[in-house]
Amino acid sequence: MFFVVYWPALGDLWRSNIVYHSRAANTPPVLNRRYELEKLFDPKTPYFWLLLAGGLAVVVALVQRRARAGELALWCWAGVSFLFLLWFSPLHYNHLVYLPVPLAAAASVSLGRALARPSRWRAAGTVVVALALAAGWVQQLHRVDLASAPNAAVDVAAAAVLDRSTQPSDYVVTDLPVAGVLAHRVVPGPLVELGNLRFVTRLVTPAIVLKDVDSYCVQAVVAGRAFRQQPVLLAGLKTRFNRVVKVLSADIYLDPRQTCRRSAE
Repeated sequence: MFFVVYWPALGDLWRSNIVYHSRAANTPPVLNRRYELEKLFDPKTPYFWLLLAGGLAVVVALVQRRARAGELALWCWAGVSFLFLLWFSPLHYNHLVYLPVPLAAAASVSLGRALARPSRWRAAGTVVVALALAAGWVQQLHRVDLASAPNAAVDVAAAAVLDRSTQPSDYVVTDLPVAGVLAHRVVPGPLVELGNLRFVTRLVTPAIVLKDVDSYCVQAVVAGRAFRQQPVLLAGLKTRFNRVVKVLSADIYLDPRQTCRRSAE
């Protein structure tokens, strides 16, 4: 049923996941694998101890032959994710979420099943888990405060230009995603992710970007990062727009030379 429902998108899913990651395997490393895994399993965090408790709970369930198939499937999912992080290269920040989510799901199910069984320790265990969850929540809030930082000046400046020069219903394309979000502008689906690695792996090419700029009647293009490494793309944008506004390290192409209808909608 899944393949029937999503049949039109299977090609794009294959390219954006299997093909993309296969080609990216030959690019330089981005993260220190060992350091990132050590941070994930840091004993100073409540998350680590909840995972440990969940692991002990599933071991006890296995010994007592009470483990359910769904519970074990979650732990297998976490195991496969862990092997992926050990094997895949180069590791990027978005890959790191592959492991915490299935681990948290598996540990939660195992802990929940253990605490649901009648036991003289159930009340105490429930209190301990609740305190650990509360501590984790407070710690996470603290980490968010420490990591909070203002938006980059170039993103804010580019967003201001988009806000002044386009309408809320206009399509824009940007290699500075935050600028589009701050300006509350719509980005064509095929051009949402335009990092440099997309060009390196040839999943996105200047010809593809220019084709979608035309077909979606894009009213503004922000070139502030990956686009600046693509001279063919920049040359194509110059032929399509009448005006270029420079803001810090970004060039914003405005006023399309030709009017068009949104055939891609």
